[in-house]
Amino acid sequence: MESETYLTDVAADGITKMKYGESSDNLLVTSWDATCMLYDGYSNALKQKIQTKAAVLAADFNPDETGAYIGGLEQKVIKVDFETEDEIELGHHDAPIRCVEYDHYSKCLYTGSWDKSFKIWDERSSNKETVREVHDKVYALSTCRNKVIVGMANNKVVVYDTRSSRDLEYEGDTSLGVYQIRCIQSMPSGVGYAAGSTEGRIAIEYFPDTKPQDASNFSYKC
Repeated sequence: MESETYLTDVAADGITKMKYGESSDNLLVTSWDATCMLYDGYSNALKQKIQTKAAVLAADFNPDETGAYIGGLEQKVIKVDFETEDEIELGHHDAPIRCVEYDHYSKCLYTGSWDKSFKIWDERSSNKETVREVHDKVYALSTCRNKVIVGMANNKVVVYDTRSSRDLEYEGDTSLGVYQIRCIQSMPSGVGYAAGSTEGRIAIEYFPDTKPQDASNFSYKC
């Protein structure tokens, strides 16, 4: 087994999100201490510390990993340039932002909030912000191809077609039980998703219309 590596210069409070770059060893770490840290995950070095005014709950890299999008209790969607340290406010939600994810397929940014909505941000468009209201607070979000999968406070999951945010494709319950959904990730094939809860339980769920014939939903506890 390979030896473990511990990061130095860590956040002063609980970690809310970690995200590796897709084309580098860069690692983003957000925290309740109102910071977003950029590390070189290979050399165990802190490259940059972004200080905000309130807890940061989520972040993701921009397309070329020269910057990041961040969101949290400040309710603002902020774009940060790593080199210049410039910050641009793209917009905001009406409550804290829990999810931030850039989708390379649609070339759009997705944010989910406790204001019971998710937003699609397309910086190429003059009308860059699209809003979709959902039934409850958004706690988890994942994209895959033309789908956005949203996990909510009531452990309901909804799936929308990203080409038209008004097209609801699926709505259902997870098999996580009574414990709150914590994270969600689409399967690479787009036929389902994995969801995790605050209990440490993982649920593997398939969409009814794309479920493989020999597959079944199941859950297990870590």
